[in-house]
Amino acid sequence: MLVFQHTLLSLVANVQLSSNDVLQLGDWIEMPDKNLSGEVTDIALHTITIRNWDNTISRIPTKNFLTETYTNWQAMFSSGARRIMRSTSIDQHSVNFLSQEMLAPMLSVRGVNEPLAKLLDGRDPGGVADSWFIDNGLTNLTLFRHYLMAYLAERPDIIKDMYIVVRTLKPSPSGMPLEIYCFTSSIYWMDYENTQSEIFEYITAVAGKFSLRLYQYPAGHDFWRLSQESSGRDSAR
Repeated sequence: MLVFQHTLLSLVANVQLSSNDVLQLGDWIEMPDKNLSGEVTDIALHTITIRNWDNTISRIPTKNFLTETYTNWQAMFSSGARRIMRSTSIDQHSVNFLSQEMLAPMLSVRGVNEPLAKLLDGRDPGGVADSWFIDNGLTNLTLFRHYLMAYLAERPDIIKDMYIVVRTLKPSPSGMPLEIYCFTSSIYWMDYENTQSEIFEYITAVAGKFSLRLYQYPAGHDFWRLSQESSGRDSAR
């Protein structure tokens, strides 16, 4: 038993992997602990061979697939959808109740009228008093979330029959995370990354129309700008 323990463990692992149909040739698997991500190219008694996406070859003992955590992405390919779950941070100081003054630049954004009409229960946006927004808890971030859900639903590369959620997460010193949760209609990496990038590039550009600021740590340019403003005030004195 001691001499053949590795062979017996590998045999048991092979039987369990085959009977449970959890690993096949061609599957894309990830093992974060081993820093592996690639395609299964060979399943032998003692080892499983993986060609990583950087074209390196890794061989993992078969028994490790029973004792270690790994992710098999093949189910994602079979479903025909790939999930986006990413967030960007909103500066909490830029979140305010809506007002007529604030609505003007928002209404210039195409597609904002429909989600706004739903939030106002069909009221004319120009005839709503600022106090109504406060009494009903309607903020610029509320409208932004609903607008983004409508924006995502209109994109042809986002699946309409699966979850489309835009939500805020627990605030932190780095701002209030605004999370996008949806599924792309293409499972291929290049298409998926392109769709995800387009969505967040758009969010970065359009947030200012809703009087929202995205949070990021101060950079060298921020300190330079502050120093220039400070020196300008000193010279004016």
